[in-house]
Amino acid sequence: MEEITPKEQFKKTLFKLSDQLKKVESVSIDDKTLKVLESVKSKTQNLIEETKHSETEKTFAEAIKHFEETHPDLTASLRDVVNMLNNIGI
Repeated sequence: MEEITPKEQFKKTLFKLSDQLKKVESVSIDDKTLKVLESVKSKTQNLIEETKHSETEKTFAEAIKHFEETHPDLTASLRDVVNMLNNIGI
């Protein structure tokens, strides 16, 4: 069986997060939620494209706080991404 590298697992998690962001975006949301969502989507896309941005962790932390009670699956994926970023040194 082929072992998945941390970087491959990270990308897989980013794609999962991207899908979850699309689901949240498809429901009626307020302006603040839309702003947070757009910021996370942008950072996620940047990470998928393998660019590094120092504000990513801050953006994701704010999103975790914002979505924690209303979107637990999205929050869990955001936490996974932050942990993976820390583990691979980004």
